[in-house]
Formats: sequence, C-alpha cells, structure tokens
Amino acid sequence: MGLIDLFGKTMEQALKHHAFGCEYLQNIILANRRKRAETKTPGSPSSKINPDLIRFTYVEERNPEIYDQYVNSKEHDEDSNT
Repeated sequence: MGLIDLFGKTMEQALKHHAFGCEYLQNIILANRRKRAETKTPGSPSSKINPDLIRFTYVEERNPEIYDQYVNSKEHDEDSNT
C-alpha cells in the first residue's frame, strides 16, 4: 500500500484548494479525523469492549414488584394532592 492509497483523497482536496506543502496536508488530515469523530453517535458500541469484563460483571437482580409499588405510591400522592 502506497502513500496515494493512504492519502489520495487528502491530496485531491489539497489540489482542489491549491494548498501545497506538508503543513496543509497535515491540517486536512486532522480536519478529516475530527469530522469522522463528530459523526459517531454518542453511546455507540465500542469495538474495544472487554468481553471478560462483561462476562464477570454482576448486576443485582431486582424484584419487579418494587417498581409497581413505587408507581402506585406516586399515583397515590398525585391523587391526594388534587
């Protein structure tokens, strides 16, 4: 793989704007990296997730009735305020 394969699009951008020199190429490369970083959606899955960490992560199981009680108590509070 040659430089044209790696930086061909960058060089096309530089030529289109008549920007010659390694400093201009470096700025274009950095700007393109920033654009790519901005287009990632927040909270998207990472390719660097450690499967062992997930496998050994413990999440306490909760009784779903706790949530029913919470919702019912909130509804009761709202009814008594009106």
